[in-house]
Amino acid sequence: MKFCFRLTIAAAALAGWWSAPAVAQIELSTRLDHSVYLQFEPVIARTTVKSSIGQAVVFNSETGDGPRFYYRVNDDFGHQMPPLPDIKRPDPVLMPAQASLTFTNNMLHYYQLSKPGFFSVQPCVDWMGKTYSGPKQHIEVVVGREVMRVTGRVPADGTTRTYKILHLNRKQQDYILLRIDDEDASLCYGVFSLGRSVMSEKTELVVDGSGNAHVLYKTAPTVFNHLTYSPFGSLIEKKSFGEEYSVINLKTQADGSVSSAGKIETDRGPKPVQSIINNR
Repeated sequence: MKFCFRLTIAAAALAGWWSAPAVAQIELSTRLDHSVYLQFEPVIARTTVKSSIGQAVVFNSETGDGPRFYYRVNDDFGHQMPPLPDIKRPDPVLMPAQASLTFTNNMLHYYQLSKPGFFSVQPCVDWMGKTYSGPKQHIEVVVGREVMRVTGRVPADGTTRTYKILHLNRKQQDYILLRIDDEDASLCYGVFSLGRSVMSEKTELVVDGSGNAHVLYKTAPTVFNHLTYSPFGSLIEKKSFGEEYSVINLKTQADGSVSSAGKIETDRGPKPVQSIINNR
């Protein structure tokens, strides 16, 4: 009887062990900054890869015998999209045994995500004849609402630039972005997030004599930002003005440069009265 009882327990334990789900050797998770992006705005994917492998492995090795990391992207019809032609092969990365690492990639460099629509991004690893995949992240690419635009000449090469301020609502908050285009060459130099904006205050956009774009906008109830971008999409300078300024404007100087000038509020109301009475 005891023998049968022990045999039953052993069989049950074996059955439980046999039916227990196996722990994946590779686990993946991806984080995106937003769920809604403007056309040509960078889509930065940060993927964490956790390995339960008991030995060091080389991801994306040139010999192809190690794990291969990549992204699977589907369009709004569920069709898998091909990667862009002639993309750069990722560099090999050594992962120690039972460790984790993070891959950071701009998805615009790998897939055609510059057209409006819905897309899903899923991290994958191929290794030893098996594909490991993480949860899908869903995004929407939109045109955005154009707030204003100006066109300026770039004396350095004789080309022109069209600078656009675009508005986008993210999580019920107003954001503005700067887009830089050479429309004659059908070339976009990028879309750059300027941050939150108080839309009730008018944004200023001016091009200086060198073709640089100057953007002045209110980012908080008492804070203004003045950002300067080159015609090629580099942030040249950022200035902030606090609550001591009552009025801020962009002014074009005689030499073609642009500066931000403000009026400092000298009379900011009565100051608190310091009582000499002992409050007890």
